[in-house]
Amino acid sequence: MTPAETPTQFYGADIAYVHDAGFSDFARAAADEVLRRMPAEKAAVVDLGCAGGVLAERLSGRGLEVVGVDLSAPLLELARQRAPDARFVQASAFEVDLPRAAAVCAIGEVINYQHDGTDLGPDRLTGFFRKVHDALVPGGIFLFDAAAPLRVGKSVRRGWTEGEDWHVAFEVAEDRDADTLARRVVAFRRIEGIWRRTEETHRQRLWPRSFVVAALKEAGFTVEVLTGYGDLPFPGSLIGYCATKAHA
Repeated sequence: MTPAETPTQFYGADIAYVHDAGFSDFARAAADEVLRRMPAEKAAVVDLGCAGGVLAERLSGRGLEVVGVDLSAPLLELARQRAPDARFVQASAFEVDLPRAAAVCAIGEVINYQHDGTDLGPDRLTGFFRKVHDALVPGGIFLFDAAAPLRVGKSVRRGWTEGEDWHVAFEVAEDRDADTLARRVVAFRRIEGIWRRTEETHRQRLWPRSFVVAALKEAGFTVEVLTGYGDLPFPGSLIGYCATKAHA
């Protein structure tokens, strides 16, 4: 067994591989939501927290201009291989300059993650919503999901799952006073017959639905709350949103 990668990484090579191999269902389902909901006006689709490019592949395959954004270099490497016609940028979803867009997506708790070294407070999230609104064409959509308080049914939740050449275990603890969550992820990946262990801890700020809806409306959106993407339902306290910019 080879040494672990450092726990301070954010989706390093092995956990990026596991995420892409085993946790891409929401991205696939969200791609169909985008195709169904986006306006006819020609403009880019921006995929914030694009991970391994599953959504980007589907949309660029339909001839759409797709810009994917992620902080993880290993995830972006996978995305570029999967969706060569899309453009990818390594950056924070909150800090990247947004092009004019028909749709902006943030699939998989993207707006919850505290990983770029800056505070993720209510003012920052509200400002981010305004930036997305400004980038969208009239009738454009902002499709995303966000973890809410009580994401963990009890104080600590543990579990594991596996694929052909990987296993992953997780431990999730929620601080209900601070509305934060810490998810410890331990992955084992087999490469050329050797198992390699990787550990990371991902931290999140949990957003109440009432706050998210109010902040989106303050930014100028009309808001629809979703219980899933298409036929794929969200688990408990994961909430979806489709925010639409008014037509001129």
